[in-house]
Amino acid sequence: MRILSRIAAYAGLVPAVAAVLLLTAASGAAQEPSWTLGGSLIQRAFAAAAESAAGADYTYGSATTLEATLRARGPVLRAEFSAEAALLTGAAAEAFAAAVSALPPDTLYAPSAPAGAETVLAARVRTAYVKWTAEGFSLTAGRQIVNYGKGTAWSPVDLFTERDYAGLSVARRGSDALRLTVPLGALSLAEAVAAPASDPAEGTYALRAAGLLFGTLEGSLVGARDGASDMWIGGGDFKFDLTWISFHGDAAYSAPDSGGAGDLRAAFGFDTSFGDFVLGAEYYFNGAHATDPLFPGAHNAYAALTWSAADYHTLALSSLADLEAGLFAATLTWAWDLAQNGGLTTYLRLSNGQAGTEQWTGQAGVQLEVKF
Repeated sequence: MRILSRIAAYAGLVPAVAAVLLLTAASGAAQEPSWTLGGSLIQRAFAAAAESAAGADYTYGSATTLEATLRARGPVLRAEFSAEAALLTGAAAEAFAAAVSALPPDTLYAPSAPAGAETVLAARVRTAYVKWTAEGFSLTAGRQIVNYGKGTAWSPVDLFTERDYAGLSVARRGSDALRLTVPLGALSLAEAVAAPASDPAEGTYALRAAGLLFGTLEGSLVGARDGASDMWIGGGDFKFDLTWISFHGDAAYSAPDSGGAGDLRAAFGFDTSFGDFVLGAEYYFNGAHATDPLFPGAHNAYAALTWSAADYHTLALSSLADLEAGLFAATLTWAWDLAQNGGLTTYLRLSNGQAGTEQWTGQAGVQLEVKF
């Protein structure tokens, strides 16, 4: 019933957004182009082997994902609607079916497939919003990407947008929100964001001020209320560039209504380039022991090294680690830009456990992406 109610709700939303897209394009008839349509088709296949105390296990699977985004722009209105659908088979379908009871809130269709299902179809609306820009402010309503924080792998002040690590690259899930932005100058702004729940008291609400200081330092301050967790949150982020290196950091402190001890989450990292190489690293202190992403430990780290080996060829190695438990997940990818709108990526993944499990897992796969 939960899934059916989502389908019904968004079945009514789609024509409403389509109507706004038509009005937006009509109002901007003098601006060309007023319509854009784009997307991608991604085919990924993989084989995996796992070793644990119970013995060895071998699996395979595939995921075929179609993404499409429709945008319209007028003099004062802008609208966007994007959705994606995925057909999962084998191990990918089994993993999805096993987690069907804990689906993210933006999953619209996912049949109650039993464990061991060979095929699963899933779909979701990523964005569906209208933005009105007037003199002195802008107002955005609907499902949107509210992008807070500067972190690469972790961002404690990213209060509204969940990160999806299922694919080879990190994707952001949209959130249903109302966002008011007021420019305070050429390089600064203030905004208020509300993401109410069915019970408004359980929603998430935030005020944020952001700007550029001294020409090189980007920063923001955030104050928020998380009604679902009954806590107040205060935090901020920064980023500054030197000649050859860039530093960034995020921090957030959560104070519960009960008056008990609060929790601090903070991330600090850097990235730099030399020759054909790009190096980045990040440390994350997870005082709240939140499971974001992958590991619940208090001390975590991320590192990535990318090498532009030749024209159209990129080799990259990245790893996430729970330093307390000694757990890690590493990925090696080789990407080949076949054409302007297409690419082929092969990858190897290795991990030694997750969330308290003791299991070595290796995965090898290939991904083909075509953009339109």
